[in-house]
Amino acid sequence: MGIDVSEEGIRLLEAFGFENVLEHDAEDIERLGARYDLIVAGDVLEHMTNPSGLLKSVHPCLNPGGQLLVGLPNAYSWNIARYVLGYEPTHRDHCYSFSVKNICRLCAKFGLLPVELAFTTQQSSSRSRPLTLVRDYLTRLSPRLAPSFLMRFKEKSAVDLARVEKETVWR
Repeated sequence: MGIDVSEEGIRLLEAFGFENVLEHDAEDIERLGARYDLIVAGDVLEHMTNPSGLLKSVHPCLNPGGQLLVGLPNAYSWNIARYVLGYEPTHRDHCYSFSVKNICRLCAKFGLLPVELAFTTQQSSSRSRPLTLVRDYLTRLSPRLAPSFLMRFKEKSAVDLARVEKETVWR
C-alpha cells in the first residue's frame, strides 16, 4: 500500500500502474491501523512541515523487526560549494535539509536506530554536462559528497547496539 497527501500525485502514480494508493497524511500513518515489515519514505521527510510526525507514527506501525528506509538529499553534498559561492542549493519545495548525523539523532528520539547507510547519485536532469562530470568526480573522490543518501533504520530493540556503537560512518 502507498500513501500520498496529493490527489494529483495519486493520479500520477495510478497512471504508472500503481494500485492501492490512498490520499493520506504521512504524519498520521498510525490511523491507517495497519502494521508493516517495511516503511519507505523516499524523498518525503524534507518536504514535510513536521517530519517528526511521520517518525513518531512509524514505531507503532512496524511489525517486530520491521524497518524504515529513508531517502534524503544530502545537506553536505558537493552543492555545499555552491552555498559558499552565495547560492542557496536547497530545492524550493524543501522545508528541511538533512545530514546523516541529524537524521540519526531525530530517528533515535523515536526509538529508531541506523543499521545501514549508502550514498547515492541520481540521473542528472541538468543541462550542464560539465557540472555533472564535476559532481560525479567529487562523489567518486568522497562518497559523502553524493547528492543523496539512503538509510535503513530498525527499532532500538531489534538493533545490535554494540555493533552500532563501533560504527563511525554515520557519526
